[in-house]
Amino acid sequence: MSIKEFVDGISTTLTLLISSPVSALLSLVGLALLLLAGGLAYVAAKSKPDELTSSIKAALFLSLVGGMVFSGAGPSVALLRAVSTPKMPTEQAMKNLETNAEVKHAIRLISYNPGVEPGRALDRLTNLGPPEQLYSFVASYDELVGHKVLDALAKAGDTTKDVRRVSAIIFPLNTPIFPANARGLLQVVQEI
Repeated sequence: MSIKEFVDGISTTLTLLISSPVSALLSLVGLALLLLAGGLAYVAAKSKPDELTSSIKAALFLSLVGGMVFSGAGPSVALLRAVSTPKMPTEQAMKNLETNAEVKHAIRLISYNPGVEPGRALDRLTNLGPPEQLYSFVASYDELVGHKVLDALAKAGDTTKDVRRVSAIIFPLNTPIFPANARGLLQVVQEI
């Protein structure tokens, strides 16, 4: 890692810290506790060992540990917020549907109970659906990114009852695909 990359990383982290009030507050509390620990360490260094009370020792220890914890928590919260995946707004998803926007990646979510349907585990799947099923419903991956699994299942039209596990297959679309709602599905069936 070069010096420039290191400085860029620090400036990015500071920008993230300033942009998030929670992380800025945690970092300020950590800095205050570390300054208190520094002051107590100075007092401890200037005192004779028998003059140092146990309350000063405890305060020094707690402020040092607390300062390190809070100082580490501030940037951690900022970085976790920075890497969270944004969800596609509902308006954008509806606009994509209206304009028949191209889908680059599709996802197939398969909910199952391993005690009842062990064959639906990801390592045992050979098709998108059961072997006897000719067509499977898939969803746009971009529309489901960032959602909780149960919410993504509901958006994809799958059941959310008695879900113990979910297998997910994400794949790029290299061939044309028919977007199908109930009316579109009937049109596809008619074409076939």
